[in-house]
Amino acid sequence: MLGRQVAAAVLALTVISIDGCSLAVDLSDIDQGRNCAPGQKFCGHCVDIHDPAYGCTKTNCEPCELTNAIPDCGGETLETCVVRACLYGFSCQSNLSGCPTNILLDRDNCGTCGHKCPLDFGCFDGQCMP
Repeated sequence: MLGRQVAAAVLALTVISIDGCSLAVDLSDIDQGRNCAPGQKFCGHCVDIHDPAYGCTKTNCEPCELTNAIPDCGGETLETCVVRACLYGFSCQSNLSGCPTNILLDRDNCGTCGHKCPLDFGCFDGQCMP
């Protein structure tokens, strides 16, 4: 019984204390509570604006998606996903799609882009072979 009376008294004091204070907090002067430093954006946590793992624009957080390539941020404003390097065995790069061609197996681009194997030859490990 005494426990209930103490609990009721604590609860009453808490309600009185809250009633006397304003609980409103103005967050309008910060980046929606995210507090990212200049040159950063919020993508679940603060990241560099031009980190290709989080997109290259100030607002986008989607990663740069380039096929068989290591992406980077390029262009005049560094807001375009570009190919930094192709993964091993891939080439014929396009900044729009990445490095789509397997130069180790593609007989029209064997070993390098545009190198065609002769008829009846295939491309094996980047070399034309019968």
